[in-house]
Amino acid sequence: MLPVALAILLLVAPQPPPASARARATVRIAVHAVEGDSVEPVRRRWRAVRGEGERQARLGLATLDRLTYRYGEADRSYGALVRDPEAGVYATYAWIGRAAGQLVRWNVDSATVALRHAVDRSRATGDVLAEAEALVGLAAIASRTARVDSAARLLARADSFAGGATESWLADQVRCSRAAALRGFAVERADSLLGVVFRGGRVPAERRTQGYCLLVLAQVSEVRGQQSRAAATILEAIDTLRRSGDQYALASALQFAAYHGSAYSLSLHQGRIHAREALVLARAVGSPVIEAWASLNLAQIAARVSDATSARRHTEDARLIFERIGDRTGRAAALVVDADAFLAAGRYTAAEQAYTLAAALHDSLGSRAYLPYLLFNRSTAARAAGRLQVSEQLLDQAVDLASGLGLRGYAVDQLYARGVLHLQRADLNRAIASLVDYLGRMDQSSRHYRLEGELRLAEAYARANRLDDAERSMERAFGHLSGVRALATGREALVAALQTRRLDGDPDLGIATLVSLFARGGRVETAFRVAEAQRAHYLATRFLRRHALAAPAGGTDKRNSADRFGDVPVVSDVRAALPDSTALLLYVTGAGGEPTTAFVVTRSQLDAITLAPVDGLAADIQRFTAALEAGVPARGLARRLGEAILSPALAALPRGVSRLMISPDGPLHRLPFDALELGDGRRLLERYTTSLIPSARLAIAASRLARSPPRARAVIVGDPRPDASLGLSALPASRDEASVVARSVFDGAVLTGRDATVAAFRAQDWGNVGLLHLAMHARVEDGGLLSSALYFTPAGSSDGRLGVDEISALPLDVELVVLSACRTLGGPIVLGEGVQGLTAPFLEAGARTVVATYWPIGDRSILPLVTSFYEGMRRGQSAVLALREAKLRALREDGSAAVWAAFALTGDPEARPLLRPLTDRRRERDADWRAAPTHPRAGR
Repeated sequence: MLPVALAILLLVAPQPPPASARARATVRIAVHAVEGDSVEPVRRRWRAVRGEGERQARLGLATLDRLTYRYGEADRSYGALVRDPEAGVYATYAWIGRAAGQLVRWNVDSATVALRHAVDRSRATGDVLAEAEALVGLAAIASRTARVDSAARLLARADSFAGGATESWLADQVRCSRAAALRGFAVERADSLLGVVFRGGRVPAERRTQGYCLLVLAQVSEVRGQQSRAAATILEAIDTLRRSGDQYALASALQFAAYHGSAYSLSLHQGRIHAREALVLARAVGSPVIEAWASLNLAQIAARVSDATSARRHTEDARLIFERIGDRTGRAAALVVDADAFLAAGRYTAAEQAYTLAAALHDSLGSRAYLPYLLFNRSTAARAAGRLQVSEQLLDQAVDLASGLGLRGYAVDQLYARGVLHLQRADLNRAIASLVDYLGRMDQSSRHYRLEGELRLAEAYARANRLDDAERSMERAFGHLSGVRALATGREALVAALQTRRLDGDPDLGIATLVSLFARGGRVETAFRVAEAQRAHYLATRFLRRHALAAPAGGTDKRNSADRFGDVPVVSDVRAALPDSTALLLYVTGAGGEPTTAFVVTRSQLDAITLAPVDGLAADIQRFTAALEAGVPARGLARRLGEAILSPALAALPRGVSRLMISPDGPLHRLPFDALELGDGRRLLERYTTSLIPSARLAIAASRLARSPPRARAVIVGDPRPDASLGLSALPASRDEASVVARSVFDGAVLTGRDATVAAFRAQDWGNVGLLHLAMHARVEDGGLLSSALYFTPAGSSDGRLGVDEISALPLDVELVVLSACRTLGGPIVLGEGVQGLTAPFLEAGARTVVATYWPIGDRSILPLVTSFYEGMRRGQSAVLALREAKLRALREDGSAAVWAAFALTGDPEARPLLRPLTDRRRERDADWRAAPTHPRAGR
């Protein structure tokens, strides 16, 4: 209750201090009331004041309203004071308070007018401290709409007024504001000012001032490259501001925490939480500036996890606000986010242009500390585009400018960039020297950046035919990769760790080249381990955890099972897991002309075959799948792709191989292998039984995993009724499909129509379920890691959407999941982890096998194939054999690949859900469904 007592003393003291001091003290009482959670007692006391202290009380009440974001009441009270000819100094502080409220809402014109009135009135009365406060507000406007150096000049003037003031909070506020402005072009001076504020362990007395100064300290630390200090300080700032009651400053701190987390750490989930909380607070307090910056943070986080769809949406939200409020700094930041996205997508010219525009805008703002970063990234884009001389010139400019600004981190980073430049020029000795120097000077704790350096160094050694050195560098690289994975918290963080390229424009860091060099150098087993070390690790780990498999079974020699590159299977493990009839085809692709390598693994051999770069095949793959989806014959494309991708590998197979487990990579994830034609004119489907597998490690795990006791129960979903606003039509044939599956099982929960809700689905007793069949709508985004979803019937607070994270959290131990919906094999392709649409989450959840689709499928047209598929399994066939027979039947009866080629099986091909045996009478009944009309209906 101290603020109340202080308010009473201030209002009834017999010898009152000067009016300006009383006005400032009144504002501080309001601040302390908010910090001490005593707003209402103070408000009641001030409302009771009449007579001589009334104007002072009105200023206090207006300040309380502003600090609790009751802007209407605050503006009316401030307005009454500034219009009162007898208000005197209280009118000056009313102008300052009114401007502060306008600044939160970023009403720049109104705030500027109010602050100029405050400056004029304070000069007229000689109140230099009031002028200092007004100058801080004008500087805040100048920093975002003019130049940061002009803001710094205003703040230097304010500091000259406030430096010797007895009100230490004001001196601290001014110095921290100066540091915030100076960090853009004089970071050493900014750090010095903060040193004065926090000298000897001292902290500002007021929580909101302390929290603000900690926020600025974190921002300055980030510019100086002191990321650990920045991360710790911003968390301290958030904690302090939560206790201060300053929701606006808290939103600012949360927004910066989200930015820092997305840029420098793997805690992207926490970064998203911070950004979303900042967004909520910004809207609550009416701050468009923070709302825009928080949206931009969400865009950065989405981009780091390959969610291009969300990144574009959030960036556009931010850009519209920045344009509306005239925030030039924000516009520059949005351009940088665009440029980073272009660079990651391989659009190097667009990236250079966006970086150039952002640099020009930052330069016009005087934010020179950001120019080295933009020059560095322009250099990376030029290098990736093959413009090596331009890249080197830009790199030199970045390093020189950073040195002049005291930004030391670029002295190390440029060694990596120069190493890659030398590598592209085939100047291998200089490349090795630069990369060794980079790794020697890089912080040992920076595992992600050391991973990049070691991979590039291994490539340089391999190209110089120093394969022993290359192999040792690879060992170190994948040791760092294990460390990165251990630190990653969830799928998003791992994707960011695998895909973030701070200093390199090549998304796979030359791994495809390295694999090819090892293979051609006679080190095929090493090449295979390199390929497997970064492949589907997260997916396999989640799958094994679901099945509580701590270590491989089978008594494998410990010396072989503990691979040098981590828990990567050695070739002997892979061979032992393969039946004599089965071969594993594992592809490694790159970009920018890198060779493709196809590994052929059987029980008796390991071969590595070098194929043409996949760059020249990507367009053909797109045309081929589009033709198949449309039902258009594409025999020429089928032969050409089959010859390029399959024929060399199949020629290496021993006699007796009839099954293929295919592990695709890059654009090959989009390729329906069964539809490819071989040299004899037959499709792959007609010669081999095929399945897909994300990695050899997952194939081994599935083969060694002890099967659960047969489970007769199934969960079957058909014809849900999604929200009409989503534009998803009814699927009447999916209800018929659910009936076909229901007649095939001993026991099942059939969820259709209004009963097909997320709640009903989640409520199933998953411990007893062996089969899951979903005939419904799905949406899969190739540009969105978390955008893909299944759509159930909305009910209660649920909109019916079951997203990726919710699917992967299901406690499944099922033999088979059938995703009879559109494009369930689609989704973003993540380096090392493969396709991340809907198939991967079901495998992560514990499903052994998933049948899914490459493209949209018709509601009615797939019913005959599904019926045939279940008939085969009811005759005792494994899922992969039953699917092949169903596809062959469709090929014979129809010929169009639009339906049969859409389906593929991923995971354990030996999956056998427990179904009712097929009797002749049941076969006849089911034939009625095969004879159903096949005219087009709504797609799924």
